[in-house]
Amino acid sequence: ALLFGMVNAVDNPTRQTFVIEMVKEGEIGNAVALNSTQVNVARVIGPAIAGVLIATVGLAWCFAINGVSYIAVLAALVMMRSQDLHKGVSVPRVKGQLREGFKYVASNPLLGNTLIMMAMIGTLSYEFNVILPLFAQFTFHGDARTYAALTSAMGLGSVIASLFTANRKKRSPAMLIHATVLFGITMFLVAISPNFITALIAMVLVGASSINVVTLGNVMLQLESAPEMRGRVMALWTVAFLGSTPIGGPIIGWIGEFAGPRWGLAVGGFAAFVAAGFGRMRYRSL
Repeated sequence: ALLFGMVNAVDNPTRQTFVIEMVKEGEIGNAVALNSTQVNVARVIGPAIAGVLIATVGLAWCFAINGVSYIAVLAALVMMRSQDLHKGVSVPRVKGQLREGFKYVASNPLLGNTLIMMAMIGTLSYEFNVILPLFAQFTFHGDARTYAALTSAMGLGSVIASLFTANRKKRSPAMLIHATVLFGITMFLVAISPNFITALIAMVLVGASSINVVTLGNVMLQLESAPEMRGRVMALWTVAFLGSTPIGGPIIGWIGEFAGPRWGLAVGGFAAFVAAGFGRMRYRSL
């Protein structure tokens, strides 16, 4: 798990910036949204397959098959034509680049405030891997298939929303704030769901609202960043949005264990409201 996290620290910012090199500048927003769509198509299909595998051959085979699946990724990369890419400026490695990246983000309020919002959401709201298994097992007395159904429902909502956001031309801080508020509301709807069917419907809404937040934040950061700083900004995005989960995971897990999974989801919804309030306060001055 430690090595997997170290690989992701390199892989995530690299993939985020690589999307830009595959399209022209005016199509970046659409490309990021379509990238989110294919990720979430996998989120619909993957848990369904995993649920069957866990029930038939066990957990370990999920990891083994996942590892083998990377052969397809490597094949796709080999087949790409490098001459067709829109390559950005290659920045030579010099001393102090990390410090320069922090200074650049601190000097740009839009970048800095967006990253802080994403850190709040990533720390307490986006802990679905921690809280949904508890929700499936202890709230609805289910098993791996119950968990797979919840994540598939979330993935379905994400796919629908991603297709919509891929066609959207306008993106602004106000839209990010509104999307974050809706994300918080949908998490509360899951938390108070009286039965499993209602929870599944609410998870579709969670998926739709969450991908809207992620896509808006991602596109705003990429379009606002200077080309030579984009890689470092997206590395900080990875730290803010994904690197914060090890901090919030034990917190949400503790709440879910001792107060109940519903409270873990409610805290995530509240964190989204706090992030939206912070964004509204800080963006107003821009």
